[in-house]
Amino acid sequence: HRLSLALVSLAPPDEPEETVAQGPSEQQMAEQALTLAETSPGRALQLAKRAARRDPELSTAWFVIAFVEGQRGNEQEAAAAIERCLAASGPHKLACQTLSGGGEEL
Repeated sequence: HRLSLALVSLAPPDEPEETVAQGPSEQQMAEQALTLAETSPGRALQLAKRAARRDPELSTAWFVIAFVEGQRGNEQEAAAAIERCLAASGPHKLACQTLSGGGEEL
């Protein structure tokens, strides 16, 4: 029964248990969504939307949302996501400019 007791107390004693099961960060979710955008757009969109809800300033998440919605022909959703991406911070602002037609081809 020693093994089952070890599994019960995974959290360090000075930290609340909920910190152990937090899951991936917003940035990690957005990066995973970026990786999945072409091969599994539904899952990518789900991850990107979750990341964007948690951190509205994450340009990677908005880029994925804009890309997937654009690929699906959802122009209004794509345009709204591009606007949010351009207003956000992070490495994908330039990519969002390209999606919007305001940047050079990469």
